[in-house]
Amino acid sequence: MNNNDLNKPAITQATEPTQQSTLDYIGKNLGINFEVKQNFDKNIDPENSKSNLIVDIALTNNGKFDIPTSDWSIYFGISRNFKNQINNNFSIVKGIGDINTITPTKDLKPIKAGETRIITLKLNDWIVAATDIMPNWYVTSKNLHPVIIESTAGIVDKFVKPFNSATRKRYPQDIISLPTAESRYDIFKNVHLQKLNDFAITPTPKSVSPLSGTTTIDSSWAIAIHPRISNKHKVYNKH
Repeated sequence: MNNNDLNKPAITQATEPTQQSTLDYIGKNLGINFEVKQNFDKNIDPENSKSNLIVDIALTNNGKFDIPTSDWSIYFGISRNFKNQINNNFSIVKGIGDINTITPTKDLKPIKAGETRIITLKLNDWIVAATDIMPNWYVTSKNLHPVIIESTAGIVDKFVKPFNSATRKRYPQDIISLPTAESRYDIFKNVHLQKLNDFAITPTPKSVSPLSGTTTIDSSWAIAIHPRISNKHKVYNKH
């Protein structure tokens, strides 16, 4: 046995062929929730605490039929490393870059309608922001069309549970508080007004024509894109 063998799942994966209808059902009916349970273990030396990051991935069958055990895999993106694992009869395998897979093992029972299965995943580094998890998880199988899992489509706030002051801490002495709209306002409320030309604006405007007077940014403001401008070259104006 070599070191590579230690990073491989120890349980045989399910091999029953998957039908396209199964992927379509999973894509429409599988609810996914991602939750950071802890970023460190207070009983372990902080120098080694990074190996104790635990997250739960909840898979809920929100449909009317069972999700069968077969050779489908869920592909998901997370900007953290981990060793290949088996948990609750799912094989979780680290792929190339940030793309990884969740695949049923041969011992997984069908997920019944209304049932939730929890996968507890151990990572090698902290997660302190929902943006460390990528949206648009998808399910696929050999020779079939991949299907986006709707519960993860769009933005991560839909399926990543909010952080609190405890789960966001990276070590016991971490004093970085959870940012809120109120705390950000308090930080910047005393910032002095600056001239428009002093701001670093990205993308850089072709020209800037400062006007006199002042204005208040409120709900009447909006960001607009001129229809003649392609997605690759956007211009932002005030309505």
